[in-house]
Amino acid sequence: MEFGKLTEGKYHEKYVVPNEWFYGTMISQLSKLPSGSKVLDIGSGPGTIAQHASNANLELNILGIEPSNLVNDGINLAMNLVEIGSKVKYFPKKGSIEKAIDLFALKEQSVDAIILMRSAHEIIKSIGYSKFEVELAKLSRVLKKDGFFFIGDPSYRLDIVKNKSGLYDEDVEIARVISEEMIYHSHPVRELMPPDKIISLLAGLGCEDVCYFESRPNMELLNLAKKKKIILERSPLEMYILVVRKNILV
Repeated sequence: MEFGKLTEGKYHEKYVVPNEWFYGTMISQLSKLPSGSKVLDIGSGPGTIAQHASNANLELNILGIEPSNLVNDGINLAMNLVEIGSKVKYFPKKGSIEKAIDLFALKEQSVDAIILMRSAHEIIKSIGYSKFEVELAKLSRVLKKDGFFFIGDPSYRLDIVKNKSGLYDEDVEIARVISEEMIYHSHPVRELMPPDKIISLLAGLGCEDVCYFESRPNMELLNLAKKKKIILERSPLEMYILVVRKNILV
């Protein structure tokens, strides 16, 4: 099934295909959840995670919250999953992170996992870091003890430093230009959330057990740079995946 009817197929082409490992890795981690687990997908887009989970024959109940009109594609996907008898039950609704708990009438310790896949940085850009921290704290309360946060997001690699003029490495600016051409979308360094900051934030919410962490350079960016005869030794843009267990009730 092709994603992105509302974006003329561009969502799948630009966001999913270049980073299949990213979604594949996330699904491999989700596959460790017990069958029938309730999963809250924040920023679910057109239902990318639900579709991949279905393709992997997982048995999950996924509650998707999406602020954009991509949720309409998610609604179509949900009906399609029912028609094909998928083990994934998908329930997409339009709304923001602030409305997720009320829209699904979630009670404390009622959710097995919470996903933020390529959405954390967008949420922070929209509502600010302080409010994001508040909303994440609210979400942590509906997460069961021993439940998981699954967070996948882009970030600039941690070893990038500012030069003497106080500006970031030139490779970052090159990466931004190329990203704009790839997906018509890029972020300055200050708008992306590095994994260490997420880990620190979650630790304050009783989620101190980092069960899994992976970070890889965005290879599509490197390949496009080569076509433009731009030499980058290593992509300054990385995609990381965190799996963090809630092991303390707060």
